[in-house]
Amino acid sequence: MEQYDNVINECSKLIQSIHKQKNIHILKNDDEMLGKYKQLEFLVYVRRAVANTNINKFFEALEDYSKAQEIKPEDLEIKENMKKLKMKL
Repeated sequence: MEQYDNVINECSKLIQSIHKQKNIHILKNDDEMLGKYKQLEFLVYVRRAVANTNINKFFEALEDYSKAQEIKPEDLEIKENMKKLKMKL
């Protein structure tokens, strides 16, 4: 369980850092880097959602999947994972 807590903490730190970097690139009108940070942000939200799911923090996992879905609404795997989580709530 400690390993999942570590993953969640590291992902939370990364998300904060990514948000700062995205804001910088928004101000610079740097769409290429902004796209790369959005992709990274998506992956980190998914990773944190998986870790939360593994320690039965389903509400938190659902929140993270929702954030990931905002970034990539076309991702079918995210939709399926959210559906499974909603059944556990």
